[in-house]
Amino acid sequence: MIKFSFGNGEADNKPEQLEADDFKDLVQWMVNNHSEAKGGNFFCAAMSYGHHDKIKDYPDENYWRLKSHTLPRRILSMDLDGFEKPEVWVWLRQWIRDLEVNVFWYETSSSTVLLPRARLVFELKREVDYEEGKVLGSALQAHIEEAAIGAGYSEQAINFDISVYRGSQPVFLPVFKNKEAFKQMLLEDRIYRETSAAPLDVDTVLKVAPERITRKQKRAVNKAWGSYSINEQQQILDKFKAAKQKWGKALADTSGKSNKVAQEAYEEMLSLGSEWSWCWQFDDDSYKTVINELTKGDLTIEDEGPEKVSRESWYKSVMLGARFTAYNDIYNDKFHKDILDWSQAHWCWEVDEGKAESEFESVWDTGLYTLNESNFPLKTLLYLRGQKDRNGNYYLMPKLILADGSLADVLGKSAFIVKNDVTHDVVIQGSSSLATQKQKSTKTLESLFTCLTLDTEDVKSMEEATFIIPNLIVRGHLHALIAEANGGKTALMIHQAAKIAEQGFDVYYVNADAGPGDLKSHFAHAQIHGYKVIAPDAKRGGSPEQVVALFKEAANNDVDMSNSVFIMDTLKKFTEVIQKSDAKEFYKLLRKLTVKGATVILLGHSNKYRGEDGKQVYEGTADLRNDVDNLIYLNSVKNEGTNRLEITTQPDKIRADYKPRSFFINLSDRSVEETDEVVQILDKERQQALKYAKEAIANGTTTKVAIAEFIKDKTSFGKNRLLRFLDEFTRGSHPSIYAQVGGGEKNATIYSLQPPTFQEISAVLEQAFGDAK
Repeated sequence: MIKFSFGNGEADNKPEQLEADDFKDLVQWMVNNHSEAKGGNFFCAAMSYGHHDKIKDYPDENYWRLKSHTLPRRILSMDLDGFEKPEVWVWLRQWIRDLEVNVFWYETSSSTVLLPRARLVFELKREVDYEEGKVLGSALQAHIEEAAIGAGYSEQAINFDISVYRGSQPVFLPVFKNKEAFKQMLLEDRIYRETSAAPLDVDTVLKVAPERITRKQKRAVNKAWGSYSINEQQQILDKFKAAKQKWGKALADTSGKSNKVAQEAYEEMLSLGSEWSWCWQFDDDSYKTVINELTKGDLTIEDEGPEKVSRESWYKSVMLGARFTAYNDIYNDKFHKDILDWSQAHWCWEVDEGKAESEFESVWDTGLYTLNESNFPLKTLLYLRGQKDRNGNYYLMPKLILADGSLADVLGKSAFIVKNDVTHDVVIQGSSSLATQKQKSTKTLESLFTCLTLDTEDVKSMEEATFIIPNLIVRGHLHALIAEANGGKTALMIHQAAKIAEQGFDVYYVNADAGPGDLKSHFAHAQIHGYKVIAPDAKRGGSPEQVVALFKEAANNDVDMSNSVFIMDTLKKFTEVIQKSDAKEFYKLLRKLTVKGATVILLGHSNKYRGEDGKQVYEGTADLRNDVDNLIYLNSVKNEGTNRLEITTQPDKIRADYKPRSFFINLSDRSVEETDEVVQILDKERQQALKYAKEAIANGTTTKVAIAEFIKDKTSFGKNRLLRFLDEFTRGSHPSIYAQVGGGEKNATIYSLQPPTFQEISAVLEQAFGDAK
């Protein structure tokens, strides 16, 4: 007998309770209860009857779909959200067949030949509870990853959604419309069932799980730290303490201000302590110190305010909580419970509790399983060690677990008191707090402007700037490419991503502004041209905020990014550009990436209305222009005759020798053509004015004032504005109309549709200056 739950839609938290005679009966039920559209019917583990965890909000008893109600189960589901290559899915199907176990697999509604996605359902030899089910899912995943490596694929060849290892997680049933569609899926091997073999042996899978799952489950003393002898660990601790002392003294020597020596010592501490993420042992006082720091923000308010916790801050707190959990320690579950309770206080939790809890678990698992990828736990502790409680006492810190089971107090404080003739700066017990008496300083006018004065190094850096894409992308710079809505920026940069990847760069196109259809074609293009598409909204539990958090991890690790190119599409998805404080912090983060050598390209929108000069105005605060190296506008217009979008760059703020250049986007297939021609792009008002200007000239009206009067009669534009337009039309290397100064009566400027001939220019010069002979 196999018991399970049946529901419809992700928000269904009171599923129906059913049972099947055996696995064959269960599979047939799944086929019979398929959905005709995505997000329909689902199954999960059976639920017990009783009260909701939040009895005040949900007073009735029911079969609530909650962790606390999840009963042991005899099925394990796996959700395969994508494959590195389509052939990996072909290989995996055969690998599963060779297991000779009872299994049901089917491709999901969004699966395609190039981008397959699938779900697997295994019968288990015995029941597993909620927690053991999570471990079993991770263990089987590790087996598959090992097998993939053995078959010549990478460890990341398959993208697993680990949330389905939880018994309460909905697993959506196959999607097909009718019997004929089901038969077609069978013929194409997109759906398969084996019900006459043996169930999956739970104990065997867990017993011989690869080392990576052992590290995940026993993460307190990880493979690297746990492999050291006690003497080797002591040597690392001694180096850490020496670096800590060097750090404190360096800060004291400069009155607590950051300096090169202090920064180097701080980085050394982070490097030495990078293996300690899950190696801390807490007591009640040290636990209270850390949990209060992680959950200090108020999640209950919806409006903007100084106490509001941003989504990014929440994400960081959840990940940190997971990384602080200690192996075989009572505070392991306590961290999870307290941070979950804090998260449930968020005003949006009740909107879709099932989805919110799923996202929480996904973020928690990300923190739990990203072994050695972040130094954030140690950074948090280094910050807290210098803080005091309300009574003026320094917070107690957790201790580090050593190989022999003893503990080390690596965060013990030392005191330095520094005085000099100018200020009295006191660094007490390693605290970052300073008691400083302010002193007025005298500066010359020249010294005030030193930071903004152009010098030889500035000019040299401009001359030495290396273009990855001529007149568009400079290596190691932070760029903002700004365009109107539907202005071609995405199509242009997808084209350029391929060209950059061809040069050997590691290109990461972060696409947070596309729907499923566009993402499929984007992924196919990336597969062909060798770059990566990061699509946070397409990943369960993913979000642009998660991308920002991962950028922070990269920025705070010792990583060489000189070969990395990041394309962010679009800027507004990653920070609310109208909020000055949020935008400033985001640009500072991206600047950290470029300091490590990365090239960053932001794709942003311009405001709906242009400036008086007809030029676009970027959307957001002044920080954007101030913080980027290069701000480039993409001016575009649709050419009805060729069905192409014509784009010309307009360099605004630059730190390299930029020149305008043009591109054509074929609107039928979004392909991009590059051209040596620089096309003049005008807004709608100027297009209208130019149209009538050409009409006037063709009809014999050739003086500036007369042309302006002609246009004025046909439009609502003022005369002065039209005179300014005419000046604009004649400028640049590719003018729209041509002005010949002195070509008319009384040396008046006359306008033409073609450039003046050599004879016409010579005649004007002779009339003005006489015979040069």
